[in-house]
Amino acid sequence: MRRAHCRARDRGPTGRIKFGTESYPEPDMFGRLPAYALFARHLIGFDMRDADFSYEKEEARPAVQLRDVVRVDTENIRAQKPGADARELLKPIHLAKAEKETF
Repeated sequence: MRRAHCRARDRGPTGRIKFGTESYPEPDMFGRLPAYALFARHLIGFDMRDADFSYEKEEARPAVQLRDVVRVDTENIRAQKPGADARELLKPIHLAKAEKETF
């Protein structure tokens, strides 16, 4: 998965994660995810650059959560952390494998 130059803004909670669907995955099919901006699992090759994540309502979840992801590379990611008013630049991440990584 490769994402470059993206911006996401969460508008609040929805529900629980559902796994295994017969149709093409759409965001509203999965309910409340463990991250407010991006959640990925069972993935090989995650590359994200120049992304900006924030939320409108109070948020306790991290911006990004990766589970069971092989080859993770991120650079120039700004995210609003739970309880913070402003976004901050996150350190680059380069991992061979992420069992459960949040940022």
